[in-house]
Amino acid sequence: METGAATSQLPPVANQETLWVGRDHLTITDSIVIIDAACEIPDWQVRDFQRMPIFLGDFKFFLRNKLAAAPPFTIRYVLERWPADAHFSAAPISFVYDEQFVQERDAEYARTQRYEKLGRILTALYPFLGFLWSGAKKNLISAGFIPRSITGASVFTGVCLLLLQGVFLRMKLGLFSFLFGSIAKTDFGLLVADYMLLGLILLDTVLRFDQHVRNTTENPWGFCEWVTAPFRRKPIEDEENA
Repeated sequence: METGAATSQLPPVANQETLWVGRDHLTITDSIVIIDAACEIPDWQVRDFQRMPIFLGDFKFFLRNKLAAAPPFTIRYVLERWPADAHFSAAPISFVYDEQFVQERDAEYARTQRYEKLGRILTALYPFLGFLWSGAKKNLISAGFIPRSITGASVFTGVCLLLLQGVFLRMKLGLFSFLFGSIAKTDFGLLVADYMLLGLILLDTVLRFDQHVRNTTENPWGFCEWVTAPFRRKPIEDEENA
């Protein structure tokens, strides 16, 4: 993309009109359309071959240039009329630029921005995100978190929690005893619960580590999600191969 100085180098054109499409400002002439866009359109790329048809009303255009735009706009697109005797081929994908297109683009941009903010917030909890169940981890993909990666991190976190719980149990002071009991007096009921938690963390870590190493699924388990495995319906592909 050219520098911002290029935005002022476009010569004035006679017989031009302007209009707004959503938050975009259009300058229309007989041969070109200049779109000062509020958001970038990632799929619009300048090509010498296989140019993408862009339809505005009843007319067909292609993307001639992309320039920096003056605020409050993000980017300027220069569209040129598709010649009747074009010596280049059309790409298999085309676009219809209208009010609906702009609304959908703005909605997608806003959604991406929200996920980016969510991703920055959740980064502090990265070691624990893998404990979420597979459905929740799948929803975090848009925020930049890969289920397999955060699951691997949570397995390591599980090992650390396992060692921590084991060390404190040596002093008869596990998690439940610390939260609900008394340091001066041992509550055997809470101590049993602490040992059960230790066993649960151990079993969960082993099973999820085994799944992580074998890499048998795109949706790895969260904490204790393996309990639901016998009750889940197999995918159709697995049933056909069975």
